[in-house]
Amino acid sequence: MCGVDFDGVAIGTFARKLVKDYITSDEMFGDDQRIKEAVNIAYKLIKDNIGESIW
Repeated sequence: MCGVDFDGVAIGTFARKLVKDYITSDEMFGDDQRIKEAVNIAYKLIKDNIGESIW
């Protein structure tokens, strides 16, 4: 907007709050569905803020 290049967006704290219930579960790493749900939430946040991935 002001001629300043950027490499991303600072959404870390907000993103962690969105997936907190998923990543703090003791069963997370053994539950593929739970991991997919957390990834989908994080992906939507990123996509809504910076767009589709280019790779």
